[in-house]
Amino acid sequence: GYPSESMPDPIGIEMGDIMSIAFHREAGIPMGINIHNPDQFYQLITTVGVEPPILYPDSHAGDELRYLMQLEQKANQYAGRLKECYDAGSNSSVSYPEAYPLSAPEAYLNNPLSGQLRLIARLLKGGLKTRIFLCRIGGFDTHGEQVERHDSTLGTHAALLYHLSSAIKAFQDDMAALGVEDKVLTMTFTEFGRRVYSNGSYGTDHGSATPVFLFGKGLKGGMLGSNPDLSNLNNGNLVYSTDYRQVYTSVVQDWLGASNEAMQATGFDQ
Repeated sequence: GYPSESMPDPIGIEMGDIMSIAFHREAGIPMGINIHNPDQFYQLITTVGVEPPILYPDSHAGDELRYLMQLEQKANQYAGRLKECYDAGSNSSVSYPEAYPLSAPEAYLNNPLSGQLRLIARLLKGGLKTRIFLCRIGGFDTHGEQVERHDSTLGTHAALLYHLSSAIKAFQDDMAALGVEDKVLTMTFTEFGRRVYSNGSYGTDHGSATPVFLFGKGLKGGMLGSNPDLSNLNNGNLVYSTDYRQVYTSVVQDWLGASNEAMQATGFDQ
């Protein structure tokens, strides 16, 4: 049923090559698409496939072929719409950070978020109505050498946090300059947290609690929850004070405007 006249844009867009299960429905059909760049996506999708009309066999195989071709036609519509918004959009003069300016291993020097966020800002300025964008920054799965031995404020973890904070700062500044900052709420989430104490190799192991950061003009700023008690740990893990589902519920209901019925359907009503 999509794209439609009332919703011509993808409901969700994920940056990169992987379509995570975040956009999958019960039947396994994604409600989002993956892109690196709308121009490249458009060039790719419009140069492949078979042009209709096609004679479909009156069989199960024919039904499957018809379904695949309909999906391709929908993808072509999305490609055209993405290119239209990309061409109509722009970025401001805000400079997005490209590299970590201090000491870190070479693989951690370049900022992997800046290009993704710059593209999102341009698409929003171009009029795209997509509700959810998903970016990814990897590299946190380090169990050793997270810091420099001579200075714990430098190293891989410092570089990652610099990339996160500086890219989001540029994104907020860009959207403010473009006049669309009131349209966007940004939230971080992660696959795992960290334990409190070093594992002896200048690193920390996976943990069960982690901070969640939210950014945006529409937020009432501040810190929610209680400071963790470092003398009260659960097998070396921080004891969390806020269930992550409470955060998701607030975003889905208070920002995206989901109904009580929708919250019940997702199991978040409690």
